[in-house]
Formats: sequence, structure tokens, C-alpha cells
Amino acid sequence: MINKQTKETKTMPKFKTKIQYVSWNDSVVGSEKQADIKKTMLENQGYILKATQAGLFSGLMIYENTNYKKGI
Repeated sequence: MINKQTKETKTMPKFKTKIQYVSWNDSVVGSEKQADIKKTMLENQGYILKATQAGLFSGLMIYENTNYKKGI
């Protein structure tokens, strides 16, 4: 039996807003992993963590883009 593997290229989403939110909830399966992936993408694009709000089972991180250009 021959297994064919297909290579999928996924492009990293480019965030274009000044503020981005990352949240997770322990009641939602996989939300921690998704939050960690988004956090890494934001940090790689120049976003800086501005605030954190954490509860016992959930949390929210607020990131700000330092490279954001305001429209004139």
C-alpha cells in the first residue's frame, strides 16, 4: 500500500489592525493551542503585549501593533 503525502502550503495571516485580542477558555477544546499560535504570529509581526486579563479558567491578552500607520 502506497501512501501519497500532499504538501499544503499555508500562508501566515497578516494582521492589519492596530489592536488584536488573543483569548482562551479552558472549557473550549483547543483554544489554548490556537491562542498560543496567534500570540506567536502577532509577536512575529511586531505586535507588543499591552495588557493581560486572566481568570481561573480563561484569559485575554491585548496586543498593539507598533508598526501601525495612521491614515492622514
